[in-house]
Amino acid sequence: MAESPTETMLHPPGRHASLPPVTATLPGERNLAPERLDHLAKRIRELCAGAGLSNARPLGEFLVEELFDGDEEAFYANPSGHAAFRELAKRPDVPVSGPHLAASVAVLRQLRELPADLAEALSFEHHRVLLTVRDLEKKIALARIACEEGLKCRAFRLRVRDAREPRRGMVPGRPPTPALLRIVHDIETLASKYAELARGEEAAAKALGAEGVKVLARRVDKVITTLDDANDDLGGHVGLEPGFAGRDEIRTEL
Repeated sequence: MAESPTETMLHPPGRHASLPPVTATLPGERNLAPERLDHLAKRIRELCAGAGLSNARPLGEFLVEELFDGDEEAFYANPSGHAAFRELAKRPDVPVSGPHLAASVAVLRQLRELPADLAEALSFEHHRVLLTVRDLEKKIALARIACEEGLKCRAFRLRVRDAREPRRGMVPGRPPTPALLRIVHDIETLASKYAELARGEEAAAKALGAEGVKVLARRVDKVITTLDDANDDLGGHVGLEPGFAGRDEIRTEL
């Protein structure tokens, strides 16, 4: 199976054997009070007002300071088991996804690893693609290629995919695992159930009120946006352009 970008980004080489269980207590889990999370979400919104690397860097530094007591290594210990981090990623008033939050922290190390001219020349999205490369020499070489050839993010993703070494034990030409198909089936089942309830639960809608329904709708829309981004990433592996899924066409078909 191909190497997972998320796994690579969150667990750098040499750390897999010593990862603590997902129940490990990390610094940010000491305070999950609602007002604390409200404060963090407000600051994240402020830091995400712009776009690109100039915003991602201070966002990553803020998360390290606030959630990991300033210890960047604690992020790598087990981010998926970090309760505060998960709670922030789920909030509808946090304008970016969990992977975006994680990448903003992970890119801090990469900015130090790369030569300064290359690190600053790459966009945040280019950096996110490069996070999937473990070998530092290869990482630097790919960054240089991106800068010298002026590669757009989509072309760079394909170049990185071709350059990455297959994981140990991987059989060349072996078809990918059908896990994605199983997940899509689960999503379809849940979406159908949600649609059924949304159409028939008049009492629930009244109990939520207009503002409650708006919050719920924003949460659903955030999920849809995350899935759209995932589709673009998936399509990029086979050379498809962003938006290839044709969401407007699908809505017409429905």
